[in-house]
Amino acid sequence: MEKNNKKITFLGFGISGDVSWNDVCKVCVIMCAYFACKNGVNYWLWKKKNDSSQEVPKLSRPANNSATNPVTPPKAETLNEVCARQSVGLDDLQLCGKLLFKGDTLVIFSPDGEGKSTLAMDMCIGIANGSKTHLLPEQEVPYAPRPQRVYYFDAELSDDDIKMRFNPDYHYPDNLKRISHVYSTVQELFDSIESFVYNEKSDVTICIDNLSAIIPTPSAKAYRDLFLRQNSIKEKARADGFYVTFIIITHTTKTVPDRINKNFYGSGHLGNLSASRIALFPTRFGEDYKMLDVQKNRKMPKDGKVIVVKRVTTPYLHFEYHDVMQEAEAASLKQKTIKISSATPTTDDLIKKQKAPNQKITPEKEDKIIAMLSKGMKQSAIANKLRLSTKTVHRTIARLKTEGRISA
Repeated sequence: MEKNNKKITFLGFGISGDVSWNDVCKVCVIMCAYFACKNGVNYWLWKKKNDSSQEVPKLSRPANNSATNPVTPPKAETLNEVCARQSVGLDDLQLCGKLLFKGDTLVIFSPDGEGKSTLAMDMCIGIANGSKTHLLPEQEVPYAPRPQRVYYFDAELSDDDIKMRFNPDYHYPDNLKRISHVYSTVQELFDSIESFVYNEKSDVTICIDNLSAIIPTPSAKAYRDLFLRQNSIKEKARADGFYVTFIIITHTTKTVPDRINKNFYGSGHLGNLSASRIALFPTRFGEDYKMLDVQKNRKMPKDGKVIVVKRVTTPYLHFEYHDVMQEAEAASLKQKTIKISSATPTTDDLIKKQKAPNQKITPEKEDKIIAMLSKGMKQSAIANKLRLSTKTVHRTIARLKTEGRISA
């Protein structure tokens, strides 16, 4: 085509020079093809994005939808239905006579150094062995319980303490397991407890020694979490056909010389979740004699009496039943000698009252002094830890050296 040097008007723009209409048409075709391709690509990308966004909810929708899988409410029953249900006899539910039943939560507390860990460990050994408890007279424990699993969560005793207290020649039950890890929260502790409980579907006892290592301050929220978790574990186990029993060890808030202190650590919250509560207190009969004050127990009468037990070292360290009497007869009295009633009087029948609780040296405190001394602790630090005077600790160490229990 012949070129035209005249001015050409295209889309409102004037084009002059050596340009023909043929050139203008080529430019138009190229521009139309470019915009068509661009719009096509943009539409394809938009459609792909739109399609994929519609598929995301289908892929990420949770499997456990509350609309399709509602939470099952608890079952409501009449009293007639409950009474008609086949039940287990009380004798079959006893673990330590009437002191502890399957499915209970028992709280054991005492001032420092009275032997609550010794008491709890012996109960756990008996439960694991399926043997009758030493803490009650023979006629009150007609049947031995069936052996069951026991897990002892121990934040109190070191391995050295265990070796010193328990006879290595005695064979302890293999179904008693000790966990010496210290947990930082209630949730962490109960996550571990739950994993042990459901290892197998059979009766199990959980002992926590002691609670102050898990809950350093009496927090209402921490105790609420404790209550909810232990109840959840118990209910789930009962639905699966077995019992979970808890033994929780704590201590009194403060030791008052010459007076029994019955306020225990966390009492404002812990007392509400326990089915049973036993206090271990000193007596007027000497350091080896303690009294069990059953403060709360739906299966035992409240008659004001206490159980006097004696510390025994064979075949391993534990307490054994000695007598039953009114609390006033057993309570500590300053500088007074009392005779313990016994069918067969022995040389132990006449024993003097111990020193004030914050100054007495029990076998447990002797073991602690030896362990602390081996770790390089100073006598003043040991005295402060055990609530003793430095003079008492010094005299005790000198005596232990003379006895050969500490190298000079």
